[in-house]
Amino acid sequence: MASFVLSGMLVSGCAGASSDSAEFSSPATEESTSQSEPESPTDDNNEEEPMSRDAARASRVSATLNGTEFIVDLADNPTAKAFASTLPMECEMSELNGNEKYVLLDEALPSDPTNPGTIEAGDVMLYQNAYIVVFYETHAADYAYSRIGRIENPNGLSAAVGTGSVRTSFTLLQ
Repeated sequence: MASFVLSGMLVSGCAGASSDSAEFSSPATEESTSQSEPESPTDDNNEEEPMSRDAARASRVSATLNGTEFIVDLADNPTAKAFASTLPMECEMSELNGNEKYVLLDEALPSDPTNPGTIEAGDVMLYQNAYIVVFYETHAADYAYSRIGRIENPNGLSAAVGTGSVRTSFTLLQ
């Protein structure tokens, strides 16, 4: 997963991503749900598309959820850098489990999932290798995620996202 063939990536629910909950597969339902996985990054020609200089240096992102802006501090890892290279992004994130909003990307991002033990309100994670997840409630983690970042001040996040899907935009901050 060292290849970052991402600069032309489209996002589901956003310009081509899918936030349809019928397509979401949690580990508990994967065995009984057949879906095609997003294409994984490949190294077919040993050529990597250059990541934008801004994305490579980015450490903060503006996340606007239903019109309320939150600042995300990006993790210093390949997952966060690849996520930054997809920005700006606008999407419709779906509700799941009363504690998270998610969107399915058309293409996979590099991932190194671990179980964090506890998910904190404001965590922004990658599930599997193509689901961007914004958690708005603190809870015990049952699954493994790759960290993208964390909302600096998650106060008001739960109220901003409400109970249904949420219109979201992510943009790099300089």
